[in-house]
Amino acid sequence: RRVHGVGEVILQAGIVPSELLIVAQGRAKAVHIVCDSRQKHKKWWLVKKGRAQQHNESVGSNRMFDQEVLAQDNDKVTFTHHIEAATLTRGSLICGRALMVEVNKDGTVEATDKRCGEPTKLTVVAETSTIELLSFERRNMAYLPEQLQRVLREGLATTREFDDVDIEAMMEDDSRWQAYRLGLVETALNV
Repeated sequence: RRVHGVGEVILQAGIVPSELLIVAQGRAKAVHIVCDSRQKHKKWWLVKKGRAQQHNESVGSNRMFDQEVLAQDNDKVTFTHHIEAATLTRGSLICGRALMVEVNKDGTVEATDKRCGEPTKLTVVAETSTIELLSFERRNMAYLPEQLQRVLREGLATTREFDDVDIEAMMEDDSRWQAYRLGLVETALNV
C-alpha cells in the first residue's frame, strides 16, 4: 500500500517498472512533461481552463497550474509544462507489464511479453489531496499458483497500459494549442 499527496510524483517517466500499481482511492494523471521557452512580454499571461492569470515583471511563484519556471531573464522565460494523457481513477492499473513474467521453479523470471522491459513513457502525478495505491511487486509472482499467474498474465495482456499513447501526436497537438494560445495572448496585449 502506498499513499501520495496532491502534486507528488508517483511514477517517473523512463523507469522500468517492477510492480503493478492499482488506484484504490483518489485520482492521478498521466502526463508527458515538456520543456519550453518563450519570449516575455511586459505582461506575461498564462491561460488555464478558460481563466487568464496576469503576471507583471516577476512571474511570481515557481509553480503555477501545471507549469514550473526553470529560468528567466528580462526577455525570455524557460519552463516545463504537463501534457495530460490520461486520468487514473479507482481501479486503474499502472504498469501491468511489470507482471508479464513467468516465474520458473528455480525462481528465475522470464518475460512473457515484449512490453515487460520497456520503460514508462509518462509520469504519473497525484491529483487529489490523497491517493492510495495497492502495489504488487514482480517478485511476489513466485508465491502465486501457476494457474493464477497464467490468468493474471492473460488478463494483463488484454489491458491497455496507462502510457500506451503516441507521444509525437501529443506533442503536435500541444504545439498547435500553445501557438493558438500565444496568438490569443498577443492579440489581447495589442488591444
